Amino acid sequence: MVRKLIVSLALILLAPTSYAQTHVVYFQSHDRFSYEVELLQHLLTITEPEYGQATTVAHQSSMTEQQGLRALTKGEVDIAFLPTSKRREANYLAVKQPLLQGMLGFRLLLTNRTSDAKFADIQSVQQLRDNVIAGFGLHWEDLRILYRNRLPVMTSPQYQELFAMLGTGQIDYLPRGLNEVEAELKEQTKHYPDIALNEDIALYYAFPRYFFVNRGNKQLAERLTAGLAIAKLDGSFKALFDKHFGAISERLMSKPRILIELKNPFLPDDVPPMETDWWLKPEAVTNVAGTRSARSGQ
Repeated sequence: MVRKLIVSLALILLAPTSYAQTHVVYFQSHDRFSYEVELLQHLLTITEPEYGQATTVAHQSSMTEQQGLRALTKGEVDIAFLPTSKRREANYLAVKQPLLQGMLGFRLLLTNRTSDAKFADIQSVQQLRDNVIAGFGLHWEDLRILYRNRLPVMTSPQYQELFAMLGTGQIDYLPRGLNEVEAELKEQTKHYPDIALNEDIALYYAFPRYFFVNRGNKQLAERLTAGLAIAKLDGSFKALFDKHFGAISERLMSKPRILIELKNPFLPDDVPPMETDWWLKPEAVTNVAGTRSARSGQ
């Protein structure tokens, strides 16, 4: 009887740990994170022999990034897909493999077609400062990069509000990642038909996205690190990347743009090399210095 009681108590005590090992809860359930979610599940699957079966589960509540980060700190979610910074790595445990291989820092510009022509003569950071105003999310990690480069910016805490600001001419451009801009353009022109994709310039700053977990969840970090190493070696990492972004990259990088580089002083010193050749073609940008920076991922 005593032994049965001890076993029962042990099972109760172990239940939360068992759940955490078999369910990896994320909060970023928007379609623009479908690649990260699929990659996460793939890594959990290929590491099953070592770590056991696990599945991804979307948190039942819709969250902003700030709410999701608070939930990650509290252990209410297990993982986030986030661009890195010194500040972020101090607060969370980073799995240091760039998920997008530098693509997130390559920014195409959504503009308003009524004022898109003003970008034709812009070729430098200084000309960006002098002539146009960007829109940006108030809590986005790279807002500090724009501020540090002294670019005029109007912010909003609401993602959708940024497109309203652009569509009504309150701002001149929204810099968006190569991985997200096409889907956003398709969706937002339903509501704001004057939103367009600029074909003259692109921005670049080193801005790798990692998996981040709670600092106490070292086992999950180790599992994902092991899975990423396996996926790189067997080619499944690149295959999944190509599945999501290969065709998009071909379409959006077909016309050369002037590349304007922004400095990112908030980047940690130990960022691994990025496989920018997965998505960047040298002929897609016209200035040599910008090409070199983007191709190196730094």
